[in-house]
Amino acid sequence: MKKMIVILMLLGFVKGSFSQPVWNQQNSGTTNNLNEIFSKSTPSGQALFIVGDEGIILKSNNQGLIWEKINSNTVSDL
Repeated sequence: MKKMIVILMLLGFVKGSFSQPVWNQQNSGTTNNLNEIFSKSTPSGQALFIVGDEGIILKSNNQGLIWEKINSNTVSDL
């Protein structure tokens, strides 16, 4: 019985260590090409940023559920 419990625990560990993050498609509110995503720690938590063509910058404070457009003052691709 102890052997079975150890095997089940090891299987759970192996499965958990190989799991991948789940990505869900979200509406960004733009038709511009989006080129890079990165995160930054802020006083209120973690913020996500996306930059793209024609100077587009998007920011999310809620794990990508809602995106806010930030003015970059450029039309260059970022």
